[in-house]
Amino acid sequence: MYKRNILENNIIGDTMKIKEIMTKDVHIGNIDQSIIEVANILKKEDIGFLPIAMDRKIIGVITDRDLACILKINPDLNSKIESYITENPITIEEDLEVIEALQLMKEKKVKRLLVVKERKLKGVISLSDLFHTDLSDEELMKAIRCIFEISKSTDKETPEIDEFYL
Repeated sequence: MYKRNILENNIIGDTMKIKEIMTKDVHIGNIDQSIIEVANILKKEDIGFLPIAMDRKIIGVITDRDLACILKINPDLNSKIESYITENPITIEEDLEVIEALQLMKEKKVKRLLVVKERKLKGVISLSDLFHTDLSDEELMKAIRCIFEISKSTDKETPEIDEFYL
């Protein structure tokens, strides 16, 4: 139903723009926050991605997966998030077509992009947002395969296994 409403609102023949489907209500963390504070934002807002700002400028992002990995290597919940963010986040202009967002996600192997206009944050577009567009299932599946592609192991040795237990 959601897909249908968006498509009906889009003039026939026009291509869907990123600004039509992006999430506009973006929560932003601060570089001075601790791991636990950022984790609490993600949980409270039910989001998996948080832009991180310093002096009103977005300097990086953190994901729920990043936090899980951080907690494995550094269980100190009071550590500042600053050391763990992914710097230089990938951005895309809001007036571009959704297919361009999909192409950029494939190229950079990411599931989310910061949406900007004149260098100002306007929203976030995620891979799941693209499921509510007129992109074909084939285009989406190719992108998913590309984004989640795992390199094959190049180990020369085969491990020896004596038994398997379930």
